[in-house]
Amino acid sequence: MAKLEIKLTEEARKRKEENPLSSVGLKCSDYHVLIDGHQPTHLTDLKLSMRVGELNTATATFAVDEIEIDADFLAALEAKIEADKVAASSPEETTEDMTDEDHSDEG
Repeated sequence: MAKLEIKLTEEARKRKEENPLSSVGLKCSDYHVLIDGHQPTHLTDLKLSMRVGELNTATATFAVDEIEIDADFLAALEAKIEADKVAASSPEETTEDMTDEDHSDEG
């Protein structure tokens, strides 16, 4: 599982010490967000779910400058979409879900 860290920046910590009643700590820019020790760039949204009796989850959304997708993955994805269309038109047939194991060598 991944490790998520959300820490108040040193600058924000100093501002909060100087003025405890300020709104420091209420903006995303006051925090460093680290996922497995790495700070994601262009983070646009972070959703956390922490419920008693359930696994904690986080969904991070970020903007990307460039996307590189392997042609084999695209072909497999297109085949899966077509298989799902066929399965939807004939409910008695089922298709297997594509898992990470199907593309473990593609990183």
